[in-house]
Order: sequence, then structure tokens, then C-alpha cells
Amino acid sequence: MSQKALTRRGFLIATGAAVATSALRPRPTGAQTPPPIAGKEKLIVRSPRPVNLETPLRELTAYHTPDDVFFVRNNCDTAPIDPAQWSVKVEGEVDSPLVLRLDDLKKLGAISQDVTLECAGNGRAFHTPRASGIQWEHGAVGNQAWRGVRLADVLALARPRPAGRHVAFDGADKPPTPQAPDFIRSVPMWKALSPHTMLAFDIGGKPIAHLHGGPVRALVPGFVGSASVKWLERIMVLPDEFDGFYMKSNYTAPRAENDKDVYSLQSLEVKSLIVVPAEGRRGGPPHRDGARHRQPRADPADHARLQPSRLSLERHPRDPSRCGVARSPRPSRSPRRPCPPPRRTRRSPNRRAGSWSCAA
Repeated sequence: MSQKALTRRGFLIATGAAVATSALRPRPTGAQTPPPIAGKEKLIVRSPRPVNLETPLRELTAYHTPDDVFFVRNNCDTAPIDPAQWSVKVEGEVDSPLVLRLDDLKKLGAISQDVTLECAGNGRAFHTPRASGIQWEHGAVGNQAWRGVRLADVLALARPRPAGRHVAFDGADKPPTPQAPDFIRSVPMWKALSPHTMLAFDIGGKPIAHLHGGPVRALVPGFVGSASVKWLERIMVLPDEFDGFYMKSNYTAPRAENDKDVYSLQSLEVKSLIVVPAEGRRGGPPHRDGARHRQPRADPADHARLQPSRLSLERHPRDPSRCGVARSPRPSRSPRRPCPPPRRTRRSPNRRAGSWSCAA
């Protein structure tokens, strides 16, 4: 069965409808909770096989998400890969196909950057009507410091031809049956050549663990998480977008002007979420009567994380109509008040007329 001909219905039949839809049905009352994954005991098990783990909202408070609470998203499984045996092929519309090992990558010159990864289905559990797929709530997202090499530097060695307009990534993970589609995603060449798109081999100063796609994974900042293919073993330069199930039938959305015309998801929309204080937590002064049953107060740790920045408004020295924002060197006890209108001052050799400032 060709990748092009395989439909969503065919995929479910090929992989076994009972397995493929197990994550879509509500868990019956009294059903046994899947056991936690070693090293990821704090995470919510959304699917034990393939492993899909969600970060509880209370754990998303650090700028860099710790490894033990970083979410895990897999479409297929693979056995751990020995870094010494790992290699990646670069082929397709290139003049110099090549094979690189981990040591070869590290010779290209490493870069480090903070990148947020988010599953395209993050928040799916709140969709109305109900959407199919893993029922992620808010925790299919994480931010970390990644280290690796630019994909552009790897492609430069292979010398892409002018006909190459897309770059596809294929990982070592394999589908559960021969009839099921391989997980392959592609990105446009302009994104592949971006200085931020990379092949990553370190996360948080350590080699990438198997659950997160080690030894080497693609990392495509700003695109949906599925573009950052794990366990990378093949890079293909193509004349067109990859024509496979995970580009044409899955990870797609209808166009606004024509809902029958679908496109493969690329960039992520910006999302915001208040993590601290937690939902339902209420703060405030204790009751004056000293009653035992009081409203729960905010956690002191929450207060420390939420200290507001002290800001002041300062008029531009040459243009009083322009305001800039600057941090105040120390807290002010004075109440907030609006900036007064500009006032003229006596001219002097060291002071310009009309210049002034005020504290917010």
C-alpha cells in the first residue's frame, strides 16, 4: 500500500483499530491507571505504548523544564540507539550524498539555543466538539537549552540542487505493522536553512535521552513539535512537500477560505497560560476573628516567583511627548500617580527647557 493511497481509515485498520483508538475513548470507571515510566514518575501517562506523557501544570514553573518533567510525544516506538553506532544519511536532490556519524557532526561547530517544543495537539482535550487523538490538556509543552549543529551546515556538505525545495526527516522509529505508514515529516527549504533549525544532540547540558529522541534529533523552532523528528537517521532533499500520511492526512488543518482544502501544519500560534497561582487557589489577609476555617492563602513559594518588576516612566530628554520604560533601582512606597504635564523650567547652560521625569 502506497503512502499516497493510505487514508485515515486505512491507517486505523492497518494498525488495529482497538489499539489506535484506545487513547480516544474515556477510561472506564475503575480502570487501572497505567504504571509510571521510570524517570518520569511525575508525568501523566496518556498512552503507555507508544509512550506519551504529559507534564502536570504545577510542574511548568521553571524557565527550563527539568528533564524528569519534560513531556514525551511519540507516534511509534524504537529500541535505544548506541551513540557510537548512530549515523544519518543525507540524500535526494543533492550533488554529494553522504553519511555522517556523531563525531562528524560535532566537528561542524556546535551552537546552543533555548527552544520551546509543543505538540500540535496540546489543549485537544478542551476542543468542542471532541477531537480525535491523544487527549492532551495543557502539558504537552516544554522549554530547554539545546546544543547541536545547524542543519544548513549539514546540507551545505551535501550541496542541494536548485530543484530541492523541501527537506524531509525520517527517524529510526518504525510503525507497528508493515502496512502502517512510516512517521516522516518535511519542512520547506527556507525553514531548513534557517540558522535556528538544527540537529540537536544535547539537552540541558547532557546527551539527549532516548525518550526525547537521542542520540540526535531534528529541532525546528517555531514549528509544531512533530516537525522535530526524533531518532534521526535519514534526511531527504525533495522537490515537493513529502507526500505521506503524516503530511497529507494527519497534522493537517482546513483552510479558512475553503474547509475542504487542508494543509500540513507548520508554525505554532502563541499561547499563554497562568501557572501560578494554581487554579482554585485564593489568597488574601487572614480573618480578623481568628476563625480556624479560613480561605487558603497563597503559597509563599508562589509569592516569590511572582514578585512584580518595579517600573518607572521617564520622558525622553529631547522629546517630552515620548515615554520610555525603565526599571526602578529600588521599590517606591509612594502611591501610583499619573505623570504631570510638561512644565517649563528656567533655562540654564546645563539643563534643557521642557525636560522632566516622573515615577510611576
